[in-house]
Amino acid sequence: MSFFHTPLYFILIILIILVHIVMIIILSDYLRHHKNGWWSAMAKEDSSQTLEQRLKERLEEKESEIAMLKETLAAKEKAISDMQFRSGLMEGIFRSSVDAIFITDVDGGFIDVNDSALSLFGYSNREDIMSWSAIEAYKDPSDRECFRKVIEKSGSVKEYPLQLRRADRTVMDCTVTATVWRKHDMTIGGYSGIIRDITEQKKLVKELAESEEKFRTIANIAQDAIIMIDSHGKVIYWNNAAENIFGYSADYISGMVLHHVLAPERYNEKYASGFSLFKQTGKGSAVGKTLELEANRKDGVRIPIELSLSAIKRDDGWYAVGIVRDITDRKISERIVSEEYARRDQWFNENIFGIYETTLDGKILNVNNAFVSMLGYGSPDEIKNISAFELYFREKDRNDYLDKLVKKGHLPSILLNLKKKDGTVFPTNCMSYLTEGVIRGFISPSTIKQNSFIIPICSFCRMAREPGTDNSWVNIETYIVKYKHEIYAHPDFDFSHSICPACASKHYPGIHLR
Repeated sequence: MSFFHTPLYFILIILIILVHIVMIIILSDYLRHHKNGWWSAMAKEDSSQTLEQRLKERLEEKESEIAMLKETLAAKEKAISDMQFRSGLMEGIFRSSVDAIFITDVDGGFIDVNDSALSLFGYSNREDIMSWSAIEAYKDPSDRECFRKVIEKSGSVKEYPLQLRRADRTVMDCTVTATVWRKHDMTIGGYSGIIRDITEQKKLVKELAESEEKFRTIANIAQDAIIMIDSHGKVIYWNNAAENIFGYSADYISGMVLHHVLAPERYNEKYASGFSLFKQTGKGSAVGKTLELEANRKDGVRIPIELSLSAIKRDDGWYAVGIVRDITDRKISERIVSEEYARRDQWFNENIFGIYETTLDGKILNVNNAFVSMLGYGSPDEIKNISAFELYFREKDRNDYLDKLVKKGHLPSILLNLKKKDGTVFPTNCMSYLTEGVIRGFISPSTIKQNSFIIPICSFCRMAREPGTDNSWVNIETYIVKYKHEIYAHPDFDFSHSICPACASKHYPGIHLR
């Protein structure tokens, strides 16, 4: 607190003004009682002037001096009033401020604190904190000496970081903005300033930094490109995957308009209208959706991409964050799968064997053209409208067939009598498999007698199934040599159309033979 702000200074000014007024009054009385003596003196000095004129001039001078003194007195009174107003204003700010304000001496003793300082340090009344030394508030006592050296050297500090303790010894992160105050002899009397608790703020900043670091770590190890553009369409974030996919480094592409670098020309018109709307509202036809587009790589190759776009509102406008995936491999796989399905459909529909899929309860799921033709129906849709149970010539045939199939899970080759649309019997060689409640199989016309020796042959690889086994297959030459006696014993033997496990897995991946 300086001398010019003390009551003693104001009293001294008033005494000086009073002394001037008394001197003026004394001088006026003197002039009034010694008029004749002055007259004689003035007559000697200048005979051309009358005593009355000289006296009038001197009186006018004194009156002017008195007027000036009155103006000075009024100005001093106004200054005192202004200082009192400012003093009251500062006192009001001091007491009502939400920031903790303090005044201490050089030894750390508190001279004054406001209510916010009491709350900050955990005290309920001013007397308690006055008996407490500011030095005790430092977590590390050496910090106080550093603070003192800095503030005394520069005269002030701004947002000086410190760790302080409350009355309950809990530690808080603070910033101190303070200045030195001087005594009458201009030596430093102490320090005054503002303390702010930034513990929560520092915690939030740390959490934000950790969150940002986590994001950057995840973004940089992500396989998808993560890109952010500002409200002008310029790149402000570009992760490692984006560099790997498109060939541009983050340093090179940062600040460039993303659309101009990556987008084919055919997207220009939609971009112009769409981005204008996005800048104003954060909305657009691509926002919140996943789209399949094309993009240009640095090497000039155009690649298919999948783009997911979202909007972020910031102070200077709407920003866009895009996750971009290179779907070149997926598109190739889809084309391969599509071509494979097309080949399977062609093979299914053009196969000379009758192929079918039904449920255990008799619902027909799918049949090919050969199956429809063998049983005399007009189209696959026509045969799907009836129950599979109606296709058996006898109910016993159906029951025996289903019992064996459910028990074994597959029937490599059996003789089965089916019923054509006109009601006539249609003997078949039937091979079937049961997987997940669905029966899949093949039929072919059969002329084999019931007691004949049957050699099941795979329709694809021509392997033969060994008799008395479920799924042991050998090449036909080995089969004939190995089972020649059985063949000679049944001169009426016949071959049946079948399929081995390897070919079934190749052509029908959904069928798993046991």
